[in-house]
Amino acid sequence: MIKQELIDLEHIVTDRSLRPGQLNKNKNNLELERTHSKAVSLVLALENYFAKDKQKPMPLEIKKIVSSLEMYLQQNPNDPFVHMGLGLYYTKNIRFQRSLAHYLLANQNSSPNWALKSPLHTKIGNAYFGLNNYELGVRHHQIAIKIDSANVSSYLCLANHYKIIGDFREAIGYAKKAEKVALPSRQEDVREMKEQIIFKMNSVN
Repeated sequence: MIKQELIDLEHIVTDRSLRPGQLNKNKNNLELERTHSKAVSLVLALENYFAKDKQKPMPLEIKKIVSSLEMYLQQNPNDPFVHMGLGLYYTKNIRFQRSLAHYLLANQNSSPNWALKSPLHTKIGNAYFGLNNYELGVRHHQIAIKIDSANVSSYLCLANHYKIIGDFREAIGYAKKAEKVALPSRQEDVREMKEQIIFKMNSVN
């Protein structure tokens, strides 16, 4: 699964687009804000680890992070960021049904203009792909792109999907769209995808 760009911590910690009643109307608001900020740091640590060490076994440290996130979830069961973090963990453990449940709760408990809505739909799309529900997988990647037309990860996931099913025209189309919007740090991912598409296309012909 293609890595997501790491997210700006300060931007997320100060994000106030969570649903009213989730953090802002609770009598323990300050404590929940602190818990949310700690959870954000832990989720970013997970993102960073998985981006760099895709194939290595998870150290005890990662399991401790997940335990902390589960504890935070008991304190604030509607925090979408914590659900995203747990969804990421279960995705990496090939437990797509569980990861999807967390991603859908993150979607349900966040406002339409939440800063992470586009990457969240990317993750939902990947979870559906993992469950072989390709129709919903494609739909959520398309939603992700509609929200953010520069979502390179969803373009590449769609390119990979169409490559697998042999629709090379669609695959190349999405790879080219990714190429147009990709930052230099993602151009290597785009190049690899284009090479894979061309290789499979040639092997079929």
